[in-house]
Amino acid sequence: MAINHYYTLGRSGLRVSRLALGTMTFGTEWGWGADKDGARTLFDAYVDAGGNFIDTADVYTQGTSEAWLGEFIAARGLRDKLVLATKFSHPTDPGNPNACGNGRLHIVRALEASLKRLNTDHVDLYFLHTWDQLTPVDEVMRALGDLVRAGKVRHIGLSDVPAWYASRAQAMAEFRGWEPVCALQLEYSLVERQIEFEFTRLATDCGMGLVAWSPLASGLLSGKYRAGDAPAVMAEGRLKTNLGRASPMFDRLTERNWAIVAELEAVANEAGRTMAQVAVQWVARKAGVGSVILGATRIAQLEETMAALDIDLPPELLARLAERGVAVHFLTLHVGPGTFRPLRAAQVDEHRMEAEPIEIPEETARAVHEAKREGRRVVAVGTTTTRALEWAAGEDGRLREGPGAADLFIRPGHPFRVVDALITNFHLPRSTLLVLVAALAGRELILDAYRHAVAARYRFYSYGDAMLIQ
Repeated sequence: MAINHYYTLGRSGLRVSRLALGTMTFGTEWGWGADKDGARTLFDAYVDAGGNFIDTADVYTQGTSEAWLGEFIAARGLRDKLVLATKFSHPTDPGNPNACGNGRLHIVRALEASLKRLNTDHVDLYFLHTWDQLTPVDEVMRALGDLVRAGKVRHIGLSDVPAWYASRAQAMAEFRGWEPVCALQLEYSLVERQIEFEFTRLATDCGMGLVAWSPLASGLLSGKYRAGDAPAVMAEGRLKTNLGRASPMFDRLTERNWAIVAELEAVANEAGRTMAQVAVQWVARKAGVGSVILGATRIAQLEETMAALDIDLPPELLARLAERGVAVHFLTLHVGPGTFRPLRAAQVDEHRMEAEPIEIPEETARAVHEAKREGRRVVAVGTTTTRALEWAAGEDGRLREGPGAADLFIRPGHPFRVVDALITNFHLPRSTLLVLVAALAGRELILDAYRHAVAARYRFYSYGDAMLIQ
């Protein structure tokens, strides 16, 4: 499966390489990345190998990525041979409330600016970059469809949105005869597999090709970082720039993920391939994946990953990786203004926040035991602490077995309508035991949950700091 073999993206006629060139690294405005000559070398190597799918965004390196791409494409005369994708959503003009988000005004304005920087009259694939949790989905889909009809966009896609949002958008497009979504761009790697719960089936059933970003988990799966090394020792590139900050990149440095890295290294050695090549191929061969985005700052990195699909790895080796990297069932729930993202145990270690010792009240523990014996699900809700995570899932990151464990730990980002959100977004049965420990959640959150449970006509029982919704 060479890079110059092309496949249709989702239920569309758009043919793309299975490996796309990501250009977030084009520019040094963020303190890391490739300079102009280096970026041109990466671009030339990709297109010379037969790659045709280029991914960028209006905010990448403050617009430099798009501007350089426009120059490179024009210099080579390749505009009609490439599938050029860009995105909108993030703020581009501080102080202007309409220069961000997913509203029609910003969508149109952002596209016009991108076309100017890219030196083209259209983009082949236009992505909503991030769900703004505000703009109605019909406004977004109608605005994108109008841009397609105007000839400025060929196809549309969604990036980093909840599954329900993508489903609603596609259903609305089909029902109203609007332009359908042909691609979903989401993070996917051996250490980040949350999309398998909903998005894989959604994409395959609804005709949306998955475009995977960060298949190497910010370099963790490339083999350049080693367990036991302090962050300062490992720091280079993005890690060096973010050293000392609360960066999600450091959240990946967990015992679970180091175990995955060790298994990946063993598999790569047996296959005679590099760790990066194996990691990329694993993602590319997953169900629903149409293309995998490769990012690089050096030509050696890109040449290595572009060769990831040259040889098919034995299924038994890929199966070993799949078993080791089983998705973790931690979820963080932001109710009201917020979004849904995985909750990683590293978010509570010493470099992010101090662990707060807590004790599960005896009355709560009895309620949990009783609920488990009766076959009900138990959900722990509260702010993130090490002890809470251990109680819900254990130190190894797996869900605890036995009568004293929670089935799911949920962190509300905002203490509003907790009960309604649990029932609606996680489809929990009304027999679920909802455990809100005061030390975790706070009395206000408990009272708020109680008020909304009553308003929604759920029967509500209290076991000290535990509550049963029926």
